Amino acid sequence: MPFGRTDSIARQFRHRANRATVQIQPLEARRLFSAGLDGFGTVAADGNDLVADALGRVHRIWRDADTGLLKYAVRNPQQVWGPVSTVDNKRVGGEMSIEIDPQGRPAVAYYDYVNRDLMYAVLDGGNWLRSRLDSAGDTGDFPSLKFDPNGRAFISYYDRTNGDLKLAWQSNSGSWSTRALETAGNTGAYSSLTFSPAGLPRIAYSDVDGLRLKFAWQNANGTWEIRSIDKTVTAGVRFTSIAMDQANNLPYIAYYDVRKKDLRMAWSEGGAWHSQRVAQVGWQGEFSNLYVDSAGRPNVVYFNRSLGTTNLATLVSGEWKHSLLAIGGQHISITLGPTGKLLMNHVDPLTGLLRTTTTNFDYQPTNDPAQRIIHWETIGGSGGPVSKRTVGWPLDQPGVGWAGYVSGRGQQLKNLGMRRLFLHNPFGTLPWEPFQFDQYIHAQQAGLTWLTNGFTEAFKPFVESGVEVICYIGRLQGDFDFDTLTNFDDYMDRVMRSIRPMIDAGCSIGFDSIVGATEDSRAYMVVKALRDSGIKVYAENRPPADYPWWHDHNGVYYDDGWIDSNPAVNPTLHWAAPNSMLRGEIIRYTAHHPSGYGFWDLAWRGPNVVAILRDGHTASTDIDYLNREGLTLQGLMNQALAQSRPGVNGVPFSERKVEEPVPEDPIVT
Repeated sequence: MPFGRTDSIARQFRHRANRATVQIQPLEARRLFSAGLDGFGTVAADGNDLVADALGRVHRIWRDADTGLLKYAVRNPQQVWGPVSTVDNKRVGGEMSIEIDPQGRPAVAYYDYVNRDLMYAVLDGGNWLRSRLDSAGDTGDFPSLKFDPNGRAFISYYDRTNGDLKLAWQSNSGSWSTRALETAGNTGAYSSLTFSPAGLPRIAYSDVDGLRLKFAWQNANGTWEIRSIDKTVTAGVRFTSIAMDQANNLPYIAYYDVRKKDLRMAWSEGGAWHSQRVAQVGWQGEFSNLYVDSAGRPNVVYFNRSLGTTNLATLVSGEWKHSLLAIGGQHISITLGPTGKLLMNHVDPLTGLLRTTTTNFDYQPTNDPAQRIIHWETIGGSGGPVSKRTVGWPLDQPGVGWAGYVSGRGQQLKNLGMRRLFLHNPFGTLPWEPFQFDQYIHAQQAGLTWLTNGFTEAFKPFVESGVEVICYIGRLQGDFDFDTLTNFDDYMDRVMRSIRPMIDAGCSIGFDSIVGATEDSRAYMVVKALRDSGIKVYAENRPPADYPWWHDHNGVYYDDGWIDSNPAVNPTLHWAAPNSMLRGEIIRYTAHHPSGYGFWDLAWRGPNVVAILRDGHTASTDIDYLNREGLTLQGLMNQALAQSRPGVNGVPFSERKVEEPVPEDPIVT
């Protein structure tokens, strides 16, 4: 028996065995990136670094996960990536560092893994000019490259053979010198270099034997001094990062406390060093990157391993304020653009994919019907009893669950050409509550294991086969369970528990009633962080005209709601963003049938889909019902392309009239 919903919704599955099914050759699994980099510059990598030049171009290096080779690409101010080049045809290991030299050329310090040497390369006229700076033993890991105010290159690095902190530097003539700065014990790992306002080097690093944070600095007379910092750390530090408050000549150092699994920061003031915890709940602080903003405030970007997120901590009036930057976040590197905007690389630990933050999310529609026609599937609100969170699908039956849904219903829809599936309330909803962003948690609390277990395992291979699954899970802003959580760590813990099974499966996330969130709100922070991580997000309804941070987001609308909310059609909504402002994908759901039809009647969805496609938008509908009408996705796209003006049966699109849904309508609002 075909997989189907119960109660009134089951009628769409009647006589399916007697209906002809249009067989479509399955598309190849979607490639996450191609020879030309996508907007995020997505590649499989681990070690990496980036820097922005004065023109706003972003230069990025990374170690290719498959070959171990050091790669480079530059992104122009329009956020289009250029071709990828290879810096060195030998494998590289450890860390790497990139800066812009005084001639405006990208310069790279890296560790030659084959020969165990410190290397330096400059891109000159399209060619990488490489120099071997130190080849004595195994040396060159943890390089940190900076140019002093006179334009000379300095590199701090680790001599693994001797366990020394070393420094390489250029003379004014361009020749290189090296020296060991500390030779006692095993020191120099995780080196991080910066300069004082007077142009004197300052280096933070790890004492591997002494298990302490170390700081080395050069005096004006050329002599060097070294001291240990933070006696509270007793099991070693990693991921040191140093930055200067240049206006006040204050060094700050961020680092990871290995024993306590905490992020800490140390700073010098009046010759005395102080330290404190920055983040401590759970396992936080790896891959820390420190910078000082234009207001002189220290900021630390770091990985929260407990939640699998990349966070930002900013010291404001003596208190650390935390925010979410991305999902995932190993191998983090950061830089500041010419206007002070934070740019970041981070690697998703689940996929091993490196991404660079971007702000170019303008949508460009294609004529591929599998991308422009989405199947809408209501789960919560599909006719089931309250005890099942109104889920009418037989997921609770023996041998079914999400695995049965995907292998049955999912494969049936794929055979009809579906490549995008909109799951509405996948973990159920209750009729007296607004859509819940934490519906997965509520389903767990209700003991509905048939609804919560096995989701990731069922959908991950489905997504990897080339199907985008959009999980529309409800309202974050205004949800009591979230609004009452004042502590950032508590808030993010609930957010991540709410979405973890879906993002682990590779699904996209849809937000209900979110576009009223202000730019500084936690709700928008979550939306932005998901999108910055390469996770597609979709926001319901038309945003205000004076909320530009929403204008390039993908939008989800009832078809008639999209029309009626247009201020050009409905002047009372003068505050709403007009169509011309919206740059994301517009998804319009054929939720409400026209006058003269019932919701389950045939013949009305096809014309609505054509009208939506003709407007350049994406139609979300019931693809199974389109098939019952004898329609194919390609045929509907062909109709839309052949028609010259918006309208349905000669009626201008904006003048179409609709009725409210009859009670059997599966959508619960």
